[in-house]
Amino acid sequence: MGSHIFDILNFIFGKTEIEFDFAVGNSFETKCFDNLIVNGSIAGARLSIELSLVSWKNEFRCDIVTDKGSVHVRSLCKWGPAKFIIRERTFPSGRPKEFSKVYEQPDPTWEREHDYFLSMQNNTAKQLENNKWINSNFKKIEMLIT
Repeated sequence: MGSHIFDILNFIFGKTEIEFDFAVGNSFETKCFDNLIVNGSIAGARLSIELSLVSWKNEFRCDIVTDKGSVHVRSLCKWGPAKFIIRERTFPSGRPKEFSKVYEQPDPTWEREHDYFLSMQNNTAKQLENNKWINSNFKKIEMLIT
């Protein structure tokens, strides 16, 4: 699951340096870490990541918060209704303006993801580069936990 999170960060920020400042691993049901909480920063943005194999239901949450507002994603269409929320901050204070939409449909990205996966089978140099970047981030997290 962690590699997927790093793929998402790579998609949003590129292979930018990630600075981790907190990590804790939990072993709730297995002898290895089955729950991991990590905090850090990338490209000036704060990160708070939780990876869990014990949530018992697939869940995806993404919150991007800025000084002018925020964007929130709750779930993915492949697991049921997905909600997209944009909040625009009211200055100097007050209830933010909010736009939200619920998407309930079959997974709209499956075919594109499948096509991308097939195209990457023949691009081992790019895959190796991605894997090295992901592995370097796992090593940084490991240093904080041990």
